[in-house]
Formats: sequence, C-alpha cells, structure tokens
Amino acid sequence: MSCTSELLETAGLCNSARQGWLLWCRGIARLPSVAVSSLGLLSPVTAVLLGLVLLGQAMTRAALPAVR
Repeated sequence: MSCTSELLETAGLCNSARQGWLLWCRGIARLPSVAVSSLGLLSPVTAVLLGLVLLGQAMTRAALPAVR
C-alpha cells in the first residue's frame, strides 16, 4: 500500500467516526434525561446481546460480572 492510500483510508475512518459521534450527540440532545441515563446503563447489555445473536460469541464465566 502506498502512503497516500493509507492516509485516505485513515481520513475516511475519522470522517465516519465524526459523523457517528455527531448523530449520537444530536439524538441524545433530543431525548429526555431519563432516556439518556437508561442508554448509558443498557449499552453494555446491548453489546453482549448483539455479540451473542449476530456474531455467535459465547459468554464465559469470567465475562459475566461485567454484564451485571
């Protein structure tokens, strides 16, 4: 790979992350505070469930305390 293509890929990744962050912040600003606080608590649970269902990942005993 050339240096130019690596820079373009990095710039594209940064732009995608920036757009996602802006959409997240815009959505959070429009929600009531109760919903926003619930999102923070449900985020790890949602990540675990999506990993189980979509990626077929298995839960280990060592990972269980992180979900509770």
